Amino acid sequence: MGRNFGGRLLRAVSTVVTVIAASGMALVTPPVCGTVFIAAGMVNAPWLSVAGHSMSLGLGLYLVPLAFVAKPALLTPGEYSAQSTLAFAAVAAGLWCMSTAIIGRKAVWLRVILALTALALLFAPGIG
Repeated sequence: MGRNFGGRLLRAVSTVVTVIAASGMALVTPPVCGTVFIAAGMVNAPWLSVAGHSMSLGLGLYLVPLAFVAKPALLTPGEYSAQSTLAFAAVAAGLWCMSTAIIGRKAVWLRVILALTALALLFAPGIG
């Protein structure tokens, strides 16, 4: 019974994390992006360019829910503490690499390498 309850609890936590991430994405993703419209109106800027910047700054909102699916050890830190720690480190490093690739002012070849490294750290099986 405890094993089945753990599986249901894991599915419930996964669902809650997905709903929270989706609501966070609605804040910065066009066409729903209410905060983008407000920010653009405050500084008299075109809303589409503000939306592009907010999407690049909010990149983690898009990748973290997918990382939870790719690395389920993130959702069960008590059972697999070493595996969860490695998964967390891989996701953190992957987010840093992707943020540097998208936002950073680096050479194009370095940005491509950083983005590919980020995808490998976030989604490749066996890493983390």
